[in-house]
Amino acid sequence: MKAGWFHTRELFERDENGYFFYHGSIGAALDVDGETVYPRDVESAIYGCEGVQEAAVFGLTDRERGIMITAFIQRSDPPVDMELIEEFCDQCPALDGAKRPKRLVFVDDLTFAPNGKVLKDELLKRYGYGGEQTK
Repeated sequence: MKAGWFHTRELFERDENGYFFYHGSIGAALDVDGETVYPRDVESAIYGCEGVQEAAVFGLTDRERGIMITAFIQRSDPPVDMELIEEFCDQCPALDGAKRPKRLVFVDDLTFAPNGKVLKDELLKRYGYGGEQTK
């Protein structure tokens, strides 16, 4: 408790109508080319693409390019193809600048913890990404 507020390290934004929007944990924020990117915001945008059932977004470090926004995507039926998702990401205003995923990976399924969070370390290991995960 600080000054009568309970601090959870979760980031919410309140709009002009008084509605709150959840952006994720403060610790999950990524610094990509000087811009703050919240994986949850990128995931929410990707869910707008028809044919996406589940998505998990996080940053992987690349020695040459720095932090790369990477989206692991489980497709729904009928399945969406890579070209359609790339086109969607290119045209989606919520995925402008550093928020646009640099790498898209199709997966058979995402593994979730009992609390509903994606087990990202397990996902990386299962699909052979040994790169260092940020945050």
